[in-house]
Amino acid sequence: MKSTSFIFNLLVLCLTMLTDSSGQNDVYMRVQSENYQPVYLYIKPLQSKDRPELARQLQNYIISDLEKTRFFKIILTPDPDKILLNDSASTADFGGLQTISQAYFEGQLEWAQNSVALRGTLQGLPERYLIFTQKYTSPQASIRWMAHRIADDIVLQLTGQPGIASTQILFINKSKNLALMDTDGDNIRQITNNKSLNMSPCWSPAGDKVAFISYIKNNPELIIMNLENKETSKLSKQKATYSSPIWSPDGKKIAFTLIKDGNSDIYVMDNQGNNLKRLTDNSSIDTSPSWSPTGREIAFTSDRSGSPQIYIMDSNGQNVHRLTYETNYSDSPVWSPKGELVAFVAREKTGFHIYSIDVNGENLRCLTDGRGSNENPSWSPDGSKLTFASNRNGNWNIYIINSDGSGLSQISTTGANTSPKWSPRLSREVAKG
Repeated sequence: MKSTSFIFNLLVLCLTMLTDSSGQNDVYMRVQSENYQPVYLYIKPLQSKDRPELARQLQNYIISDLEKTRFFKIILTPDPDKILLNDSASTADFGGLQTISQAYFEGQLEWAQNSVALRGTLQGLPERYLIFTQKYTSPQASIRWMAHRIADDIVLQLTGQPGIASTQILFINKSKNLALMDTDGDNIRQITNNKSLNMSPCWSPAGDKVAFISYIKNNPELIIMNLENKETSKLSKQKATYSSPIWSPDGKKIAFTLIKDGNSDIYVMDNQGNNLKRLTDNSSIDTSPSWSPTGREIAFTSDRSGSPQIYIMDSNGQNVHRLTYETNYSDSPVWSPKGELVAFVAREKTGFHIYSIDVNGENLRCLTDGRGSNENPSWSPDGSKLTFASNRNGNWNIYIINSDGSGLSQISTTGANTSPKWSPRLSREVAKG
């Protein structure tokens, strides 16, 4: 099976020809090292006079979010006055940021009608000095979102880096519609129902819109959806085939693949569908653009060397150079949030596997373990993890893996789920659905 994005453009091209004659990266390097010392976080079981079961549920969500970061060792402590501090823990160093190595969190849950409120307090140990006190409120039906916010605030205060519990994953479900879910696989909801084939979804940098390709009128069109009101607009104005859209980091432009006049090339236009500009112009198949975090460069796939490989060019189409040489077939590049890595898929005997490589072409790493075929990698906004689609268990589902290849987890279970895209940090209105 060839990589989805490249083979899609190859097949459509053939049909067309027939019919038309910050320091943050260092944080995760330290987490992955053998000598990494986690922050010891002591948590008093959340209290609620009226709804103790709701308190336990919220507490479990918070702990699950925190444990996934790999920053913390969580210790439940009913009596904070009897905390036995870990003498071996020293001040943690996160990418040059000196931060506390032991902390204590407690909260009192209040419930009124269908609303939940929690006043959480985070203290540094052993002095028990106040780090923050924050009141969180939420409808009872959205306590997962409240837990994600609490976890992200704790991560920010204790590491100096924003958490990712409040992010979500956009994907294509078995009915070929766009859907969203939390990063643990819950809170799934479908956001399109156009009775058509939809593909190649991507997020706007602000997380308030998504772009995707839809065959609503039996032709692949570039569609934009506002996630708050679900209104859509069509940006494709050329009579051609559109695929693999991706927003620029500033949100002002969209790069994409356009098959026009019998050739597949990378184009860019503004976010209103105007000012179309062609970036590549040769007889090869050029596809799957990915902006660098600065917006100054674009990675893409091209078979100009004889087989599909990853290339990098300036955002104006100049200074093209090849990035991958050690793989026979590479596709679907995605630039890491800090700009130091490009993840992509490479074909091997058992199928496609997720790789990463430094942007200077060094340190090629295989992140997946050789089972099944693995496609469409997408970075978490902090660069600590990747999501991707895999058929390693017989059906296509969505998985998450740490950036070093550890910690594989399956987050979707219904099968026929593909093309995951990790969101930026979202507003409550978008994330709650």
